[in-house]
Amino acid sequence: MARTPRDAGAVQSALAPHPSASHDERVHLAAIHDTLYDGEMVHRLYRGHRGGIDLLAVTSQRVIMMERTAWDGHLALTSVPFSRLTAVSLLAQGDLDIDQATTVGLRVTSLSFLLHCADADEAREAYDLINWPLYH
Repeated sequence: MARTPRDAGAVQSALAPHPSASHDERVHLAAIHDTLYDGEMVHRLYRGHRGGIDLLAVTSQRVIMMERTAWDGHLALTSVPFSRLTAVSLLAQGDLDIDQATTVGLRVTSLSFLLHCADADEAREAYDLINWPLYH
């Protein structure tokens, strides 16, 4: 069964840097925080692994990414409203079953973004959380 967004009580801690966060990650978290609109809530923050999206914030209005996909390798702070997402996919590598997928793909018109998650549970949670506002 799909998981629904977390309650708003956990929102503030979502953008708190991990104690071992690098200087770059702290700067990226601050940049994401500074783009939030009044009343916009962060449901969850995902840290990418192995390339693709570095950080992905899922908010009440959109996804906000620190990524190097859209602009030919340049680091970009990219904001995509849910209305512009055209597909969300769980991606399994090689011969793995879909329930072992650790990558979430986001499609925005002709651009594809990849979030490589820490494990299959995190990937499924991100997939469900991003899909939720697309259908509700």
